[in-house]
Amino acid sequence: MNIFQSAQPSLFERAWLTLRYPYDIIRNPLDALLSIPALSFLIIPTFSSYSTSLNLLFFYVTWSTLILSNSPLKVEIVGTLGIRILFYILPAAGFLAFDAATPNLAAKLKEH
Repeated sequence: MNIFQSAQPSLFERAWLTLRYPYDIIRNPLDALLSIPALSFLIIPTFSSYSTSLNLLFFYVTWSTLILSNSPLKVEIVGTLGIRILFYILPAAGFLAFDAATPNLAAKLKEH
């Protein structure tokens, strides 16, 4: 039993946790996204002449690193949100911005 640990957090600790909570909400998904070794997955295989089996090995190592360094729930939630944002929200926002910025051109393109 630790005699220095109080039963309830002090006022300072509660204030610190309250201030830190929004930061943790933003930081934790970003940590999961940035922990993916994007260079080894996306860029290095495109500039090299590695065989397909070696590229599959790179993908396996990258995927294993991602899965072992994050909890399954975090991978599921951040992965789902990332795919939805990348392939649904961003294109929809782009089309909406195009419609809002140039309504006449957008109407002419939609007529054809």
